[in-house]
Amino acid sequence: LPAPDALTLADSPRLAADDQGRIWLQYNLLRAGAQTDGAVFIPYETHVVRSDDGGQTWGLPSIASPVDAVDPQVRRHGTPQWAGGDRLVLPYGDYPPDQPRRVRVAVSDDAGATWHHVQVADELLGFSQLVPVQAAATPDGHVLVAWAGWNGTNLQLRVAESSDAGRSWSSPQTLRANGTSASVRPVLASGGTAAVAFYASEWEGATIDAPEGTPWHVGLARRGGPDDVWTTTQVTDEPVMLGPLCTAGGCPTGAQFDWLGLDVLPDGRLAVAFQRLADDGSGTTRTFVAMQAPRPTLL
Repeated sequence: LPAPDALTLADSPRLAADDQGRIWLQYNLLRAGAQTDGAVFIPYETHVVRSDDGGQTWGLPSIASPVDAVDPQVRRHGTPQWAGGDRLVLPYGDYPPDQPRRVRVAVSDDAGATWHHVQVADELLGFSQLVPVQAAATPDGHVLVAWAGWNGTNLQLRVAESSDAGRSWSSPQTLRANGTSASVRPVLASGGTAAVAFYASEWEGATIDAPEGTPWHVGLARRGGPDDVWTTTQVTDEPVMLGPLCTAGGCPTGAQFDWLGLDVLPDGRLAVAFQRLADDGSGTTRTFVAMQAPRPTLL
C-alpha cells in the first residue's frame, strides 16, 4: 500500500473480518520527521483499507485516526472489531497533549469509509502500556472494551460496554483493583458471555519495575451473561514468568514481553494462549495454550 508523501509506513497491521468475506486491514503510518523518542509517545496516523473479496483485491484507504501536524495527538490503537452490518469499532488509548488520558473508540457506520470518535472513559493517569486498550464485538452491535488503567500505584483491570455498536457506553467497571493487571485481551460471545485474559501479579507498581522474582500468572475475568456478575480466576498453577514484565517496547535484558491471546472455541469453551519463560535459564520463551475443561454432561 503506498503511503502519502508526508507519511512513512510504520507498524502494527491488524485485521478484522465479517461473515460475508469482507476484510479490513488497519495499519499505522508515522509522519515524516516526527519525534519518536520513547516507545509509546509516537504520533501515528491510522489508516484502514477494505477488501470485498476475501483479500484478493483492496480498495483505497480511509483515515480512521488523523495526526495534527502542529499539535500531534498520540493514540495507541488496539485491534478493529466488526460489530455487524457495516459497523466497525477501533479502540484506542488517547494521549492528548497536557490533558488527562482517555479511552476512546473510532466508529464507522459505512464499512470503514468514514469515521467518528466516541469517548468511553477518562483514565486520568494513563495506561503504562504500548497497546493499552482492546475490544471485542458481536454482530448484534454489542461491544466490550477492556484496558489496564494506571491509578498512580498499580494497573487496574477495567471494562466498559456498548449495546449500539460503540455510539454510547456504560460507566467503566473495575474487575481487579489489587495487584497489577496487564496485557488485557477480551472476547465476547452471543448472549452476552464475556471474558478478559490478562497477566496478573500482586506487585503494586509499574510492570517494568517489578522486582526480580516477582511471579506473574495468567488471570481470567469471566461473565456468563449480560446480567451476571464478573468473577476472576487464576488460569496457571505455576508462574509463567518472574521479574519485570515489558509492556511498552525498548525492554531491558531479562524483561519478558507481554504477548497474550484469548478466543472462544466452537463449543463455547475459552482458550488462552500465553508465553512462559523456559526453565533452562536460557531466557527464551515458549508458547502455551490453556483450554477450559469440557463441561460434564448428564447422561
